[in-house]
Amino acid sequence: ALAALPDVVERCAAAFGVDPGEVYGGSRRRATVCARTAVSYLTVSHLGLSAAAVAGALGVTPAVVLRGVRRGLGTLAARQVAPTDLLPHPGRRV
Repeated sequence: ALAALPDVVERCAAAFGVDPGEVYGGSRRRATVCARTAVSYLTVSHLGLSAAAVAGALGVTPAVVLRGVRRGLGTLAARQVAPTDLLPHPGRRV
């Protein structure tokens, strides 16, 4: 499932208008934080990845990922984006 992470990062970055590279790392720019929050929520809550695995891949701490998991649905709702719009489609190779 970790193989799906780059695809989710690309989709979330596009939805929040940031460069996908910004999502990896500790940038605190608002749009980047929102995209990273969405990635955290989607990958942990919907794809079943561990917070530690997502944190390692994104270059942030597990606490940052867990905060994103808690806030993610609200962040997506505020942007009027459905989680299914940002997830890889089942059966599609990533």
